[in-house]
Amino acid sequence: MSVEFGLLLLGKEIQELRELAQAAEQLGYDSLFLPDHIVYPIRGSYDPHTPSWDQMVALAIVFEATRRIRAGHLVLCNLLRHPVMTAQSLVTLDHLSAGRLVAGVGAGWSQVEFKMTGIPFPPVALRLRMLDEALICIRSLWTREQTTFEGEFYKLKDAILWPKPVQDPHPPILLGGRGRGLLRIAGKHATVVDVKPNRLSSWLSLLIRPRRPNRSPARSHGAWASGCSSCWLHRWP
Repeated sequence: MSVEFGLLLLGKEIQELRELAQAAEQLGYDSLFLPDHIVYPIRGSYDPHTPSWDQMVALAIVFEATRRIRAGHLVLCNLLRHPVMTAQSLVTLDHLSAGRLVAGVGAGWSQVEFKMTGIPFPPVALRLRMLDEALICIRSLWTREQTTFEGEFYKLKDAILWPKPVQDPHPPILLGGRGRGLLRIAGKHATVVDVKPNRLSSWLSLLIRPRRPNRSPARSHGAWASGCSSCWLHRWP
């Protein structure tokens, strides 16, 4: 089992973000991640003056400032973007970085941001179904010439996305969240799952059981250490 180390950076000024990304690469870190929030809630409160950038642009800054380190979002909130636009933005970042993108996506959890903006915040079961459909759309747009999809939440007809990602068949997908519902979606779509260490043993007991005869069991490939004390579980095809 290999161990990888990464950093989660939030609330940094632009120049500081650039410098920290370069320092992380020089120190030998494997990966760097940015959260996706309008405000950064910590234990129910937030500082209204903490910088909160467009995280697609912020990640472009990270990639332009570095040459080796992998980077992505931990994680993009699916409720804030249509999956076609998410797919397009992430393809752009994959090309900008020459194939260093980790595509982190989640269902959304911080209700305070939705209350202040009026963006709908459906119950968790609906958010998970939306995430599942969004990932179906995104992966299809990344790998097929045209995508037609008739879902509960998203509908595409002969949709085209070009160019395709640098990484073949697409960037690794990182899913963040909690609960068995998220794990079921991860089993369908994810390369990496972000979990909390206190849930690791129970989640591993689910992940090591093959769901289908033609698929290998999941394996814990490594740990990602950060201020969030999270772990990565890689599931190889």
